[in-house]
Amino acid sequence: RDEMKTITEDKWNDEVWGVETKEEDKKKAPKLVFLFGQDDHWVADHTRDALIKARGNTGERVKMVVDEDKIPHGFCIHHSEQVAEKVRGWVQEMIEPMTNPNYKMCDREEH
Repeated sequence: RDEMKTITEDKWNDEVWGVETKEEDKKKAPKLVFLFGQDDHWVADHTRDALIKARGNTGERVKMVVDEDKIPHGFCIHHSEQVAEKVRGWVQEMIEPMTNPNYKMCDREEH
């Protein structure tokens, strides 16, 4: 639980959260996906809900999901395949636009 001592405030800027100003940037697939458990002992429901309200819909590059399958926080022990299926779907969402012939990678020097 040492990480809880350093996770105290939002230190990411708007670009990370997907608050783009350029129209072309709004078309990008999500780059951040958060999977929250229901009744997770690591984050209180009200804290999770406040984060989702504040940052969950700030841009198309951020997706926040509350799991409805009752997957526990320690999913890697018995639920890794179930979580892997969810992740596979999110990765497909991210790479699907890249298969479009009109897709253009952003210039890293712009960011």
